[in-house]
Amino acid sequence: MKTKKVYDQLCNLYYRPEFEHCLDCGAPLVRSHTAWRKTITSMQGCAKVYNQAYHCRDQEMCGDPERVYRSIYADGLSLPYYTYGLDVIVTIGQARLRQHRTIPEIHASLSQVTPPIIISEREVQYLFDVYLLLLACSHGRCLAQYRDQIEAKGGIVLAIDGAKPEKGQPGLYIFRDALTGCRLHAAVLYSADTTSIVQELQVVAALGLPIQAVISDDEKATVAAVAQLWPDTPHGLCHTHFLKAVQKPIYEADRQLATTLRKP
Repeated sequence: MKTKKVYDQLCNLYYRPEFEHCLDCGAPLVRSHTAWRKTITSMQGCAKVYNQAYHCRDQEMCGDPERVYRSIYADGLSLPYYTYGLDVIVTIGQARLRQHRTIPEIHASLSQVTPPIIISEREVQYLFDVYLLLLACSHGRCLAQYRDQIEAKGGIVLAIDGAKPEKGQPGLYIFRDALTGCRLHAAVLYSADTTSIVQELQVVAALGLPIQAVISDDEKATVAAVAQLWPDTPHGLCHTHFLKAVQKPIYEADRQLATTLRKP
């Protein structure tokens, strides 16, 4: 049975519309009611937030007297029906994708921030899934903004970034243009095999933009998928993985030397 959340003494935050006058007739706005109120946990702490609704004072002369105004900023603090702020969702998503931290590690780190975020490990995973959904929803608009730039540069230099799946959890693969930074596609994969990656690369190919080159890590499935779909396209390793590949023989030689020196 789900237990009810109990909070300590909370501060109350009241937000009103960013406009002071009606957009239709210019008359002053007056308070109508509370659009919504809920407790929101953000990276800055926990507070009870009230979004106050206003309407036009001149109900008889206004051309749109039923229009309700409320704070856009307050609406952006969290998603509807969610009590954790968008900044918490973004923090979880970036920690997983950019820092490649596991869900247990992210959960532990949230309890160590000031003030600490009270959240379960399962909720962290759930909010990460929400982050993936928000990320996927932004791709179409992002491409529309960058298409002219991509075409002017001769096509896409495709960068493939993958967060390998944890046990029982999916991994996220992000496909973006390295020249403009535009996100082209994202996919949640439970199995990062060659066939699965080929299917996602075909989604990028369907965008109708030339692929000039590909940059990825040295994961065998990714390398095989690129070779299968674009055999004549240059495929290089990202800088970090390139340095790892270069130093590998030196590391092995050093390790063998150290073993030899330890022998009597």
